[in-house]
Amino acid sequence: MDDRTFVTLPDMFKGFIVQEPKVNKHYEAVKPVSERWLAKYMLTVLLSAFGAPAMRLLTDDEEDGQRL
Repeated sequence: MDDRTFVTLPDMFKGFIVQEPKVNKHYEAVKPVSERWLAKYMLTVLLSAFGAPAMRLLTDDEEDGQRL
């Protein structure tokens, strides 16, 4: 009786990014649209997210500060 188990190990030195990544066929068409949207709205979102804790500190009313 043969008690050996054979295991095949993958080549750990071969990167998984070696292959050319697949690109969505609509990527080139929507890229400029999404970049404009991000440029327009993300600054507002980032400022709001970072500004919210500071706005809480600017209020004298503790309950109002907790709602912000």
